[in-house]
Amino acid sequence: MKVRLVITRFFLHTTAAVFLLLSLAFPLHFQAAVQDQDQKSSTPQPQKAPSTGTEAIGPSADTIKPYKPARKDPFRKEITQKQGADGSSNKLIEPPSLAQRRIEYTRKLNECENRGTECPEPFSAYLIRELEILGFFQDPHGPGVFMRAQVPNGPTFYLRRGSRLYDGELTQIEPEEPGTPATVKFREVSYYQAGKKTVPQERIVAKTAASQSK
Repeated sequence: MKVRLVITRFFLHTTAAVFLLLSLAFPLHFQAAVQDQDQKSSTPQPQKAPSTGTEAIGPSADTIKPYKPARKDPFRKEITQKQGADGSSNKLIEPPSLAQRRIEYTRKLNECENRGTECPEPFSAYLIRELEILGFFQDPHGPGVFMRAQVPNGPTFYLRRGSRLYDGELTQIEPEEPGTPATVKFREVSYYQAGKKTVPQERIVAKTAASQSK
């Protein structure tokens, strides 16, 4: 009977101790859980962008760089002037104006009259490109061509082989043939500035009554 009473008391004391420990541990665990929940709720969560119904396509904005145009356009062709032997650009020397050439012709005419020498022809003051063909003729001295200055009230001249103009001379008159009009050929001389040098350049200019130049 005594043994049973001792066991019963031991069981009651043990149960009371367990309940006491549980009553002390539960508030601490509950408080820690509440603090952890408060900490999680106080941490800001990333917000989701509202759905637009379509997915983003292409690179993101931070990877896009502004376009920088190329310094040289690949579709543009650059035109450069010809260079002389010394590497400098050749620049065409334009002939004087018609008014200046007429003044020069008048001066030469006065000089030759005073000296009694042969005077230059009036057409020597004109450029090849300033004359147009009016017609052709033939006489005992050979073939010739009538030409008129392409200026208001321009005078008419007759030229033969060897006639000298301001920028060249008449070199050949080819008669008309079946299917081919008569042709007048000139040797034209232009001048270019190459550094400190003046360089002449020649070319053949052909004129007909139909085309006037080739």
